[in-house]
Amino acid sequence: MIRSARAFGAAAVIVLPGSADPFGSRAIRAAMGAPFTLPIVEASAPETVDRLRAAGLAIVAADPEGDRQPAELDLREPAAIVVGNEGGGLPREILEAATARVRIPMAAGSDSLNVHAAAVALLYEATRQRSFSGLR
Repeated sequence: MIRSARAFGAAAVIVLPGSADPFGSRAIRAAMGAPFTLPIVEASAPETVDRLRAAGLAIVAADPEGDRQPAELDLREPAAIVVGNEGGGLPREILEAATARVRIPMAAGSDSLNVHAAAVALLYEATRQRSFSGLR
């Protein structure tokens, strides 16, 4: 996920407790060096909400029960795209603080995406809305 965040121009990654270790050997290999060029911060859910609000960022939470689809959101302005772990989803504090709860539409018979696929879908939509600015 860190590699994809870097590829789509994310400014940073915040890792919540209970997430995979972003500095573990497998994560470093999979990220192809992205952790060395993209800031990674570990923070609790309440601390994350405080930091995102202080930065003036919209909080876009991936939520299977979300009432909006990615293309319905205006993601041209700075926003934090927040995805939860595959088992438990996002913490209550983040869902309650979210500016928007977004669900990714899927074909009948599919009930979920893995967290990386969900993150990529949302990062791509944000980048598309920004006309791929900053990407080569």
